[in-house]
Amino acid sequence: MQPKSLMTILWSGVWLVLAATIVLFFFTQLLSQIWWVLLLIGLLIAVVSLLVIWRRRTSDRW
Repeated sequence: MQPKSLMTILWSGVWLVLAATIVLFFFTQLLSQIWWVLLLIGLLIAVVSLLVIWRRRTSDRW
């Protein structure tokens, strides 16, 4: 098996950077449309976590 030439390695790197750029572009487009849903889920998880912590602290006193 022949070792890969430098141009082959660089060309593969160019394709990798191009593919990563396209994936990041579509990911940011998707994220810009659903960011409010993720924020809502995060707030809901934070509220539930705070309620659980508060409930455990108050129930330990009894």
